[in-house]
Amino acid sequence: MSVFSSPPPNYSVEDVMLLIKVHYGIKVQATVLKSERDQNFLCNAGEKRYVLKISNPDEDRSVLEMQNACVQYIKEHDPSLQVPLAFKEVKTIENEGTSFFVRLVDYLPGQLLMDVVHHNDLLYELGSFLGRLRTAMNGFDHPAGHRDFPWDVAYIDFIKEHKHYLESKEGVVDHFIDQYEQIVLPITSKLRKALIHNDGNDHNVLVNEYGETCGIIDFGDMVYTYIACEPAVCMAYVAL
Repeated sequence: MSVFSSPPPNYSVEDVMLLIKVHYGIKVQATVLKSERDQNFLCNAGEKRYVLKISNPDEDRSVLEMQNACVQYIKEHDPSLQVPLAFKEVKTIENEGTSFFVRLVDYLPGQLLMDVVHHNDLLYELGSFLGRLRTAMNGFDHPAGHRDFPWDVAYIDFIKEHKHYLESKEGVVDHFIDQYEQIVLPITSKLRKALIHNDGNDHNVLVNEYGETCGIIDFGDMVYTYIACEPAVCMAYVAL
């Protein structure tokens, strides 16, 4: 199974509070956060807040280590960017014979982009932020990012294999596959590639009290692909 088909973890708030006390020596109050394929908890330890991330059982440890290494790299190259630094290394826990990887990361303050009215100045600032993120990530690489990944926009074979699920929209998909093959494929050798965040959606981008894009979370979709995909993914979500 893959992380997209395997059921996510199912830990309770009580389980998590005990887990953090045992593995990290921190007493917290925990609440559930929304998550797609993992399980996340907001953990309040008085003046300090964390997010506990329990990964899907089919997640590869190297992908998590890549995420931790990347945010550390970003922070070293641009400390002004808010990214979720990990507290200690990736840990492994067991539950009824199944292993899960666990990480405790910084909680980042700010409003989600989805909760802020979108206007031209904000979107301009968002583009500038993505540029700063790209600059901070320049030079970073990791073997785990070189993967066939469904959320890689350039993974056209995956789209071809699954477009039939869209039924009435399959013709639209065929049109853009044709556009990609005619316009993009002939010039791929000229397009820059690197590891990118790849998920700048309005649930992952943070905005401060001054209406400025200040941070980004959830590095789980990182992949080595065309750099142009970074703003393209973000623009697609903003346009929805």
